[in-house]
Amino acid sequence: MRALIMVVGVLLAAPVPARADWVVSPFLAGQMGGDALHKNTAVGISGGWRTSSWLGVEADFAWAPQFFEQNGFTTERQVTTFMGNVVVAVPYGTRDMFQPYVSGGLGLIRPTLSEPGGVFALTGKNKLGADVGGGATVFFNRNVGIRGDLRYFHGLRKQDSDANDFNLDLSTFHFWRTSAGLAVRF
Repeated sequence: MRALIMVVGVLLAAPVPARADWVVSPFLAGQMGGDALHKNTAVGISGGWRTSSWLGVEADFAWAPQFFEQNGFTTERQVTTFMGNVVVAVPYGTRDMFQPYVSGGLGLIRPTLSEPGGVFALTGKNKLGADVGGGATVFFNRNVGIRGDLRYFHGLRKQDSDANDFNLDLSTFHFWRTSAGLAVRF
């Protein structure tokens, strides 16, 4: 019994080749629901580091130039998001080629709305927000694949500085985003 415990101990303590991957994914996205009163498109990029097991981190940046509906008077109607996320891989037997995941984190949501001449404007206000979602990456070979996901974004904390001429409540600002893009692993 003592020998068995020693063998198991040696096997558990033996070094295992570790692998960590950097993954960069430029994407196209559609945003809808909540404060996205009409479907609109966004472009962005996600990039991060994932261990060979189940945990990773990533930064996600997206820009939607026509997020808000055009009412004839708005000259700028965009939303920019920048999030830092924790990524957890869903256990699956072929993680090298198919990698489902869930993610969530905190960051900034920046809506920009203005009318001609800047009479009414909502600019330069970074709002603390959160996102949560999931998706999957399918790799065709070791380095290149496609990635798709669905995420929910929501503003946090009501502040006095949230007041604006458009009566947009930034503390409850929310929407869904679906995205698809290239995934490059190195």
